[in-house]
Amino acid sequence: MKEVFIVSENEDIFTMFSKTLSYLPVHFSWVGDMDSAEKQFRTEKPDFVFFAVYKLTLLHNWVARYKSFKLRIPFLCFISKIGWEKRELLWMAGAAEVIELPKLKKEFKQIVETVLVSSSDEGNDAKLSGSLNVLNVINLIQTFEDGKKNGVIELISKNRRGQLQFYKGKLVNAIYNNSDPIEAVLAMSLWRDGLYTVTYDKIRHNHRIKLDNRQMIKECQDHILNHEKILSALPDKEIVLYASPTIDYEELGAKDRTNLLYFKFGKSINEFIENDSEGMLDFLKEIDSWIDKGAFVGKEEFQAQQLKIKEEKNKSGVKKLFGKIFSKKEESQTHAPGMIKKNKDSGEDYSEKKVYMFDRFNLLVEYAEILENQDG
Repeated sequence: MKEVFIVSENEDIFTMFSKTLSYLPVHFSWVGDMDSAEKQFRTEKPDFVFFAVYKLTLLHNWVARYKSFKLRIPFLCFISKIGWEKRELLWMAGAAEVIELPKLKKEFKQIVETVLVSSSDEGNDAKLSGSLNVLNVINLIQTFEDGKKNGVIELISKNRRGQLQFYKGKLVNAIYNNSDPIEAVLAMSLWRDGLYTVTYDKIRHNHRIKLDNRQMIKECQDHILNHEKILSALPDKEIVLYASPTIDYEELGAKDRTNLLYFKFGKSINEFIENDSEGMLDFLKEIDSWIDKGAFVGKEEFQAQQLKIKEEKNKSGVKKLFGKIFSKKEESQTHAPGMIKKNKDSGEDYSEKKVYMFDRFNLLVEYAEILENQDG
């Protein structure tokens, strides 16, 4: 049975853990605040440590003291609601997980089952699975590192599948679509809905990621923060945008063309993000610019532009007809003044007569303009 020390000033938090997770082969011990816990650490070595407090400054103080003991025992932090930047500091300090209080039951169960129950109790072929909204890619990398294990994590989110490969606890490769391994990890770090499955093995997986786990986690954290900042700066994400029908897609790059075509008949930014959770950050950064350039329009403007294009197509027949007539006029004018062609049979000067018949082309031009400006 695993032993877990709960370091907290509040005995109610300990009671919450012990009742909610009583079905697991884990023994929880409340060791009080950090002063009391330090005495316990001198005589006992638990398998895991939980720091559960409501004040962030106090938590940082306790974690710093704990790190000074150099016990190398995995620890989790339970704290009141904090943002990604503050979580980042705790992750960088070595926390295996940072969980908000006072979340209960389902989330705690999944975390403990995944993080605390070691697969070594079940053999090398054991599999663990859980939800990505509880443990994301960053948490999974940290968990694998703590166990120094070899294996693979399969991730499934919506219609997407990816894989993380580890060797002796280090993330050495990642697979997602045709992405570079590091880009694959960054893309999957944004997945919050879906499932993961951990399979331990003895394979020496291909070493394609040169960054160590700490560096890779930092890259993921920066990527997540950047993604959040870009999303927060976007215009109303519920408004339906239409790609202007006047866009010349041949002038665009492949990625921009694909993204704009997604909006061809109207989509919201939220729908775009849900369809592609990686969010195509470069494209999202330029949303305001695309709007300013007229690539995105509202529904009424979209319909007006479609109608105008349709009218232009309907008028194209008139343009072609008069284009032929005007081209004949230009051709006739290429002959030098006074140059007369003879009819081989009768000797008739027909060129001069033809020029005379079409010497008032300005009337034809005016007539063409009237037809072009009519509706339908």
